[in-house]
Amino acid sequence: MVLKYKINFKQAILSTFAFFDMFDYPLSQEEVEEYLYLLPPDPHQIDIYLKNSAILSYSDGLYCLKGREDIFIKNQERTRLSKKLWKKVNKMRKVFDSIPFIKLIAVTNNLSYDNPKSNSDIDLLVITTPNRLFTARMLLTFWTHIFGIRRHGKKVAGRLCLSFYLTEDNLDLSKISLQEDIYLAYWFKTLQPVAGKYQTYIDLIDQNRKLLENYFNRPPHYQKRHFRRPKGLPISFKKFQENLLSGKLGNRLEEKLRNWQLGRAHEKLKQVDDKDASIIISDKMLKFHNIDRREYYLKRWEKSVGSMI
Repeated sequence: MVLKYKINFKQAILSTFAFFDMFDYPLSQEEVEEYLYLLPPDPHQIDIYLKNSAILSYSDGLYCLKGREDIFIKNQERTRLSKKLWKKVNKMRKVFDSIPFIKLIAVTNNLSYDNPKSNSDIDLLVITTPNRLFTARMLLTFWTHIFGIRRHGKKVAGRLCLSFYLTEDNLDLSKISLQEDIYLAYWFKTLQPVAGKYQTYIDLIDQNRKLLENYFNRPPHYQKRHFRRPKGLPISFKKFQENLLSGKLGNRLEEKLRNWQLGRAHEKLKQVDDKDASIIISDKMLKFHNIDRREYYLKRWEKSVGSMI
């Protein structure tokens, strides 16, 4: 890991900027404190360094690496776009809240920290009840397709990407972590829960606390900015469906959907020959990422950090 030992505040701050710079994202002082690499945040020391650093540029409450001032303009454009995409997510809340056996839906990657590009989709993490993953997945796919917001084929920009599912008894992601995985660490830090049970989100973060402690020296900050507690008719309809499908009928349906979906998944897997793909197919996790760039970002981040300090 870069600078894991005897790191000072300058190194920690620049390591943090180096990560977000890869995604053309400037940081506020509050975000530097929240995302600070490896050291516990000291607002006073951070404030002094940000205001006096010759390596950073400042504009309207945001900082970036010197020579990267163009990302201030990009940030304005992406902030406007993120508002439009969050409106799409908000419109789907009642649908999310009505689907049985979904314990949590969270927005991940670019939109989770308001940094989407014009061609970005909306990446979701979906956590389901154990032994009902395939039922929940089928219903979520069906309804998001009916409402014309599911990503498929060439229809990508502004649509929901349903490529990552976990069951509630399989929240520890250390098993899929690289030996050094700065990308996954920040993936957890920026994750935004939007529907389901907030406790499931807390459990997810807590079960991955050891992974996070390898990169951040502060208690977990549980994100709640975009979460809304489900209520009303959608949650009543969800409970009705869960009661209907929790017994033998639900078991038979789950088994049929499991066999069908796993069969399709394994057929598609045969067509993927990219060595950078990250595809996991099991009863407790479905992960369909044809391109896994975590190793690429790690090397790029290490190179950037090494050039500055």
